[in-house]
Amino acid sequence: MQKVTIFIHIVDNVNMWIAKLTAFLVIPLGAILLYGVIMRYVFNNPILWEMDISWLLFVGFSVLAGAYTLRQDSHVRLDVLYGRLSPKRKAIMNVATFIFFLVFIVILTWVSTKKALWSVSIMERQAYSAFHGPVYPARVCIALGSLMLFSQGVMEFIRNILIITGHGIEDKDK
Repeated sequence: MQKVTIFIHIVDNVNMWIAKLTAFLVIPLGAILLYGVIMRYVFNNPILWEMDISWLLFVGFSVLAGAYTLRQDSHVRLDVLYGRLSPKRKAIMNVATFIFFLVFIVILTWVSTKKALWSVSIMERQAYSAFHGPVYPARVCIALGSLMLFSQGVMEFIRNILIITGHGIEDKDK
């Protein structure tokens, strides 16, 4: 039991630190968008690379924070029934619906990893933009983010099993 708890905390902490580091992508994202707006509306001189680079930063920001969002139980869901359940019944519902998550995340991880490897191998660039920015960093972020979400989902499944069996671990990081 001790080893399982340690492993759960390791995955939680890795995903938390990646999300915290990823949060800093908001700063260059905001700066680039502000610069683009100023150049477009004040100087009437739009920049070609603004949307491409901001798209890459947004993809990285949004997908790399998914596992942390799952850990914080902050993903969007309909809480009409779920919110009224006891922690043990919530855990039972989470375990019962885990198969849907598992099918989705395994397919997402498999496909995104294949696409990322292909994209890196050809150094894929955007075909439909004037800047022709790189696409492969976004594809790698999607693959990494789906792998992180998969690992956090498995940890949440184990955590819910422990809650159901009465061996719940404390949530000091939540």
